[in-house]
Amino acid sequence: MDNSKNPTPQLIADWCKILYTCYQDVADDYRRDSSVINCQVCEAAMIMLHNLARAVVEQMPDLWPELRLVSSRSIWHAAPGFDWAGAEVELRKIEAAAVAMKAGPAAAGVRNSDDTDDSAWVLLTKLSPPRIKNIGQRRRYIESHSDEIRSRRPLTKAGTPHPKRLEVHIGDWVKHWIEKDNQTFESLDLYNPRPITSDDLSDDLTDDFIAGAAKLYSDVRKGKKPKQ
Repeated sequence: MDNSKNPTPQLIADWCKILYTCYQDVADDYRRDSSVINCQVCEAAMIMLHNLARAVVEQMPDLWPELRLVSSRSIWHAAPGFDWAGAEVELRKIEAAAVAMKAGPAAAGVRNSDDTDDSAWVLLTKLSPPRIKNIGQRRRYIESHSDEIRSRRPLTKAGTPHPKRLEVHIGDWVKHWIEKDNQTFESLDLYNPRPITSDDLSDDLTDDFIAGAAKLYSDVRKGKKPKQ
């Protein structure tokens, strides 16, 4: 059976992860050495991208208008100066939508969905937050964003709330991280960077300059608005 003709949400999510973690490295290898094997690997990535694009058109039509780089005709490794960061944003959007599809129709991210539908709820320990690895920090993050992400205690066999388990509404969770990533990349202004002038340059690149750039990136990832 050819799964590319009718890919499952899990397969779509897997394609996205492979593409945003590997395709750029594959393209770099091909530019350094256009050997037969590197060419074949690039072609495999391209085919995966084209299958993904067709799956989005068929299964996620509402998301398709938001995409400008994911296309059934794209050849990313052949595009000089390709916007890999922008491509990763789009792939992560598709991945998040696939995860929501896998969780069920109730995980579409609509706030007024029925809270009693168990298919919309996932244990916090089963989620993989992009930047929160520690379970304690993850729990505190949910509590501090309770206005955006619903959570609840699952019931024990006795019918009482479980004191050590927490469930999260998967639709709220996916929507929250998509919006957060969009804000991050809009703040960085990756598509329209400010031109570098002579005022930005010095004889040597100091440690203070590097530290400042690292702090700016860290602040943006935390949701802080950068100073103009």
